[in-house]
Amino acid sequence: MSENHLIWLVILAGAAASYGFRSLPLLVMSRLDLVDSGSDLLRFFDYATYAIIGGIIGSALVSGGELTSAVSDPRLVVGLMTVAATFALCLKLRGNLLPLFAGVGLYQVLSWLAL
Repeated sequence: MSENHLIWLVILAGAAASYGFRSLPLLVMSRLDLVDSGSDLLRFFDYATYAIIGGIIGSALVSGGELTSAVSDPRLVVGLMTVAATFALCLKLRGNLLPLFAGVGLYQVLSWLAL
């Protein structure tokens, strides 16, 4: 087998594995009955977004096992302001996609103004 064939084989195997991992939740969730509004699974997904945003804030504040000084790094201040605004939008709009795009745009604007 030539080197080019081996490279393509690795690329195709990686693509198949990536597709499999991303489609597995879709296949599993399509079999579940999510009509019941009191479902524990639905309540879990309601809070998952806020847990992820909290994790992002926590990882931004703590680096190397100690609390960072937010005043010393302007990028950190801009990032925390953006995450806080995105979190507020998530709470207000009860969605994920629009606040995500708004947060990315806000971060770009603030980082352009501040840095």
